[in-house]
Amino acid sequence: MSDTDLTVLILREIREDVRSNKTRLESMDRRLESMDRRLGSMDGDLKSMNTRLASMDTRLEVVEHTLLDAAGQIQLLVRYFANLSGRVTKLEGHKA
Repeated sequence: MSDTDLTVLILREIREDVRSNKTRLESMDRRLESMDRRLGSMDGDLKSMNTRLASMDTRLEVVEHTLLDAAGQIQLLVRYFANLSGRVTKLEGHKA
């Protein structure tokens, strides 16, 4: 085998390796593009979820305010009825 034949053989092997690598890189590129599309879809889903969470947070703030207001009103009613009960007891004591 001459040097020229050996050189041609080596160059052919290199060409085959390059073609093989090119095929693998193209396959990886397709997979990466697919992953990019899925990540883009997930990004949209996350933005939608953030919007829904912000809306829920607003509604929960309204519920919290309403419950605090109701608790304050109940507390006033309890004090009022306790005071009223004491007065009624005193009035009943004076009648007897």
